Amino acid sequence: MTQYILITRYNYKLHPKELETMQAAVADRFANIPGCQWKIWLLDETKKEAGAVYLFDGKPALESFRNGRLFGSVLTNPAFANFDMRMYAIAEKPSVITNAPLKHFEFFF
Repeated sequence: MTQYILITRYNYKLHPKELETMQAAVADRFANIPGCQWKIWLLDETKKEAGAVYLFDGKPALESFRNGRLFGSVLTNPAFANFDMRMYAIAEKPSVITNAPLKHFEFFF
C-alpha cells in the first residue's frame, strides 16, 4: 500500500509558550491516530506559523483522520487561522534509498 504524507500549516494567535503548552496537552492524542506512523510538529515563531508533517500507512487512514473529530478540533479552534493542508503519495523506492523515515518495505528493483 502506498504511504501518504499530510502537511498542515496555519497561523496562531497565541503566545508561543501558550501554543507549546496546548501542543503538549494534546500530543498523546496525536500519537495514537490509527494508521499514522508519526507526526512532526512545525513552528515558526517569527511568522506566528505552526503546522505538522504526518506519515500515514495509506490514503484511507489519512482520509479517516482528516474527516475525524481530532482534526476537526484543530480546524475549528479560534486560536488558529489561514489553515492550509496538502496530501501527497510517497514515492517510496527513491525515498527509501535516501533514508526517509518510512516503514521498511521490501523493494525489488
